[in-house]
Amino acid sequence: MKKIPTNAVHVDSPPNIPTLTTSYVHGLSSHPLLYTTVDQCLQATTERYPDREALVFVQDGIRKTFAQFYQDILVEKAAAGLLAAGLKRGDRLGIWGPNIYEWILMQFATAKAGIILVSVNPAYQLQEAEFALRKWFGDKNVDNSVKEKA
Repeated sequence: MKKIPTNAVHVDSPPNIPTLTTSYVHGLSSHPLLYTTVDQCLQATTERYPDREALVFVQDGIRKTFAQFYQDILVEKAAAGLLAAGLKRGDRLGIWGPNIYEWILMQFATAKAGIILVSVNPAYQLQEAEFALRKWFGDKNVDNSVKEKA
């Protein structure tokens, strides 16, 4: 009789799902985790490749190099505006929109302000959007205007 290794995975065995205690799963790797912010990564990339194109939005006629994007004052203004509007570090902000330059600006503005950006798929149907919003933000924070606009 063939002996089955003790570490074998069987169809009838329950899945081995780790309990998450952090926002990432880290297994064995030859690459260590980077403890840098999105802004720090953008700054380092900008220093290394200032004149390389970072973003291209053909339909809008927007082309930005890393240096141009990093220096775009709108990221700073948007981050300050979010904080002035009462959002705090660790708060979630849902954005429902298409792939446009302003969406990228908000992605970096929320990161700079320490706000968690929650991307809401613009292709969601009403029920899918409601489910996702309630899951991420809870019932009290889902505005009924979502239904009115759908």
